[in-house]
Amino acid sequence: VELYGEMLFPFVFYTGWTLRRTEAGRNILNGVRDKSEEHQLKHYIPKMCDGEYLDSLAPNTVGAHYKHLINQWSFQELYDKRFSSMPQDSWVQKRRANFSRHIFLSHDFWHCIFRYDTSPMGEACIQAITHQYSKHPGPWYMSYLLAYKHFKITSSWDAFKVIREAHRIGKAASRDLYDMSFDALLEMDIQEVRERFNVQAPTEFYRFAADWPEGFRFDCIHPEYNDTKVTYTEASI
Repeated sequence: VELYGEMLFPFVFYTGWTLRRTEAGRNILNGVRDKSEEHQLKHYIPKMCDGEYLDSLAPNTVGAHYKHLINQWSFQELYDKRFSSMPQDSWVQKRRANFSRHIFLSHDFWHCIFRYDTSPMGEACIQAITHQYSKHPGPWYMSYLLAYKHFKITSSWDAFKVIREAHRIGKAASRDLYDMSFDALLEMDIQEVRERFNVQAPTEFYRFAADWPEGFRFDCIHPEYNDTKVTYTEASI
């Protein structure tokens, strides 16, 4: 977040222009309707944190995958730490806070839908996805920096193939997926969601994980779900 702030000018204007092209993007930028902080605090976040409801969902659903992923931390605690002190004095700061809030609320769903776990490489791939959505160079830089760290450890150029694939997958995915609120998808079959929004399987990521398994968690996939599009080894945190 600090890096993105340092790269705020002039890239914030391009990110803003990208968002303003759609009504949903404008709602995110301006923090209105279902993207307002009031709505998200009163309605959206409580639903995302309703463990009993999420536990009732079938293993093939988006909500079940999401619940499995977030079991390892307190969503509300992370939200409070991230946004309680974020400045919102100027219109630029307010819009940055609105956009950051949307990224935060989308991040874990992107992990599940794009099939990237919370390993360092998985996070690097989500940075690539974030760049393809926002067109901000901060996530682009972070995705390749983390890939370089994996290259230093493994001496394998395949680390960069994984990141390039993530950028391709993120670019090919429907714009509607990035702008939406994910409560509408919780009870949907996750593979149907991927097909609906043109989310391709990250085969290079899973091939790299098979060759260099240390640190990979596969916590983006519900343990009772058989994902036939990728090959992975079950792991737990």
